Formats: sequence, C-alpha cells, structure tokens
Amino acid sequence: MKVTTKIAILITDLGLSFLDEMFQTKKKFYAGTTAIDALKNIKNYFKLDIKSIEFEGKIIEESEFGHRFDIKIITNKKKVFFIETKNYGNIYIFSGESVFKQLKVYLKALGKDGSFDQIVYVVQDRKIPNQKSDVIRILKEHIARDAEAAYNANGDLWKTVDVFGPEDLSLEALNANKKFNDAIKNCIKLTD
Repeated sequence: MKVTTKIAILITDLGLSFLDEMFQTKKKFYAGTTAIDALKNIKNYFKLDIKSIEFEGKIIEESEFGHRFDIKIITNKKKVFFIETKNYGNIYIFSGESVFKQLKVYLKALGKDGSFDQIVYVVQDRKIPNQKSDVIRILKEHIARDAEAAYNANGDLWKTVDVFGPEDLSLEALNANKKFNDAIKNCIKLTD
C-alpha cells in the first residue's frame, strides 16, 4: 500500500477536524498522539465488539453538552463509551478542573442507564510513578468541592456506586466508598 493511500485512510478514519486541531500547537499535537495511542491500544481498555468510533469534531452530542469529546465508541449492542485523552508532562499541571467539568458532561450524556465503566480517561505520562493515584485524588477533591453540581449531573448514575445525594460526595465519604473508588480507578487508564 502506498504512503499516500495510508495517509488518506488515516484522514478518513480520524476526520479532518481532528487532524487539523492536532497540528495547531505542540500541546495539541501531544494530546492527539495520546488519542491515537489510546486507539492503538483499544483492547487494553475495552473488551468490546466495537461498531463505530467517532472523533472530536464529528461527534454530534458536542454542541448539546458543551464539551468536545475526544473519542466516542459505540458497540454493536449500542452501548456508548467516552474516552478523554490527557497528556501531562508533570502532574502539577493537572489541576483537575477540566477533568471535573468533563466528568459532569459525560455523566449527563450517559443518561439514567449509564455506568461509570463507560467513561475512560487515558492519561499519558511515563515520568511520574504515582500519577494514577494523584489524578484520582485531585478528581475526588473537585467532586467534593462542587458536590451538588456533580450529583445533579446524573443522580441515577451516582446511585450505582452508593452515592444517594450530594452529602455522599464529601471527600471523607468518597474516600470511604469502596464501590465509588473501584469505579473511578477503572475510569483512569495510563499508557505504557
């Protein structure tokens, strides 16, 4: 297969808007490569029969929910998964604010029949050994800080992890909630 054919297939599969954004800045290029790496290793994150994959810029729900999803996967059973890719050279750059805003959007988009296993954050960083625990800690702090907004994003989904109201989203309650901790740990994936 010629190189130009491979590039044409890549452009068709990823979407021109994804590639256009990827080449705007160095930071966006790194984020784009993280998304491509996530796709290359998709079987590490999902044991699914994938029907289709949509990319940022082509996902219909973006305007409705006010966030540009990185990757949306639809299975043959019509179950939807969202993948958000993050690339941080230093954990201290990760404020958690954007991830928390995205989490609220994903919770809304999943609706009452959603589950936490449909949300995946793929974080690329090989420099910091405790990054997953740091990402989880920071995300929990943001959830606790704005518990009412977090809960109101999708109360039905929170109930699946034994959270029955905003009061159950305090930092102490989140740290003690095994079901929530297992769910959130499964949402965060690190690339090798």
